[in-house]
Amino acid sequence: MNTTIEGGSFLSTGTVHGSSWGWKGILQGRSVLVVGLRWRVGNGDNIRVTEDPWLPVPYTFITISHHADMPIYVKDLIDLVMKQWREVEVERLFMESEAKLINGLAISRWGCPDKLIWHFIKHGDFTVKSGRPIFTDKWGVGETRARGAQR
Repeated sequence: MNTTIEGGSFLSTGTVHGSSWGWKGILQGRSVLVVGLRWRVGNGDNIRVTEDPWLPVPYTFITISHHADMPIYVKDLIDLVMKQWREVEVERLFMESEAKLINGLAISRWGCPDKLIWHFIKHGDFTVKSGRPIFTDKWGVGETRARGAQR
């Protein structure tokens, strides 16, 4: 059995001709997971400022501010010596509401790598229980609908 995903990651891969029903089901579940995934800032090396989900604002998690001087990576918004946000630069580049949010985000003082987390639970690890409301909202599937279908 091939345990790797050729040419990508679990979040970016798709089905190919001959994919099993099991794999197709896993990818269907991935669509629920993706709705609540965002980056927790560590050192900012892997997070693209305007493309990746990293702001704690459901459901997009993406910045809406645009500025000609916007850096590509979040690491360029962090003072690497002091291990804190470059607040003046953040306030210059982002709308006030986003700047306030960014400057309030905790970042790693030890240079830990960035981490993908599940936004809807404090510890950041996805659970089926924490994903259920997203699934229900996205597809209108839940106990109420299931009971109605049995009538």
